[in-house]
Amino acid sequence: MPLRPCVADDKIEAYMRRTKGFSLGLLLGHRSSSNLSDLVLAAVPTPPEQDGGKSTQLSDISIDWMVLHATQVLGYLPGGIDCLGMYVVARDAATSLNGIKLHRHMLALRQVQTRLKKSLHAISDDDCVQYIAVASPGVSPVFKALSKGNAMVPVDCKWQPDVATTFLRRFTCSIEVPIIIASPPSRSHTWWTTRLHRQLQNTISIADSSDHVTFLRALASSGNGTDDDGVRTCSTGTPSRSLQTIQGSIHCVAYVHRKTKTIVDVAADRLREDGVHSLATRLAALDNDDQSTDAEESPHEASQTMALPRRAVFSWCSGGVPAGFDGLLHVVEAHESLADSLSNAREVLGDASSILHATWVEEAAKEVPVWAEKVEPTCKSPWLTPEPITPTNTVTSHHYWRLTTGSMAAALSVLALALLWLRYSSTLLPL
Repeated sequence: MPLRPCVADDKIEAYMRRTKGFSLGLLLGHRSSSNLSDLVLAAVPTPPEQDGGKSTQLSDISIDWMVLHATQVLGYLPGGIDCLGMYVVARDAATSLNGIKLHRHMLALRQVQTRLKKSLHAISDDDCVQYIAVASPGVSPVFKALSKGNAMVPVDCKWQPDVATTFLRRFTCSIEVPIIIASPPSRSHTWWTTRLHRQLQNTISIADSSDHVTFLRALASSGNGTDDDGVRTCSTGTPSRSLQTIQGSIHCVAYVHRKTKTIVDVAADRLREDGVHSLATRLAALDNDDQSTDAEESPHEASQTMALPRRAVFSWCSGGVPAGFDGLLHVVEAHESLADSLSNAREVLGDASSILHATWVEEAAKEVPVWAEKVEPTCKSPWLTPEPITPTNTVTSHHYWRLTTGSMAAALSVLALALLWLRYSSTLLPL
């Protein structure tokens, strides 16, 4: 049974047609809701496994190498943009499409994506469906898909120009995260990402502007070691040593199909996923630092406060042409510059001559944080003013989600949402 149709950017078709020789890579795009077409936006070639080498057939690229490269590429993607499958350019396109080895590569790619989404608590409705585009040099690609039953089925794919800018809407949010918990060294990295995910889930999202989302919630964090927000201690994963505090900002970017119903709610889910992904990236870097530290170093010598990385956006390119969406960089080390991170991205993505520059997300968005500690709301309505915070000597902090409004109409909409939410929850801002 044919799958629902998809729309692919004609830049991918042009790139595959002009590719000479063998090429294998990833297809990136947006997986829409069931009543909308999926969007295939960009192609990223898998580099040769050996430096200076050249891949001439599928057997030259091992599954492990393909998975390693795919994992690195996924780290640069914003919310709402994902790996949708693979492409192959080969002299014998029919043989490549029906080959057992290609089938194994696609199954391995599916498995690594599933594991990543589970670790980040990401939404994975129909993510088991993967697309495959196969072409011979100078010939237009043929689209099929690996279905849930691992069978190749035909796909009605339409080529269109500028698919990303035509169909996608870009959303942002900016979050300050002062998570202060007296956690023992046994807390794993999974515990921290689960905690942030749970905190973000227990919020309501509103459209602060046409492309900016605000999360609204009053959150009390206990410092007595209890899991007050329902997050259980994970016994697996890498211990975070003496890490007790995570501080910094997460500036999130996500894309949603313009015709999506309840688009703000869907955008909020994608932004939440992007925020958790950013935290997981920083924790992975912390894990690498721990492994490089002298084994005789006392855990107490390590810093108990972890700073979140700064993020920067760059224009994603496919085949040397802008794809219409942004990629995200994580500058995680104090000695690392934005230029260093951009250079690493060029090596992974293979478009060194196309990715020219990057801009800090907060500078590009020019928006204020929407999750901050002890901030005064810009709206002076008494119904939206949080109760004052009383300083204590205990390790307890109260964080209020900052509400920013641009007009009286927006303020009234926020008030209506808050009143409706209060009917079902007693954890929000008190009236």
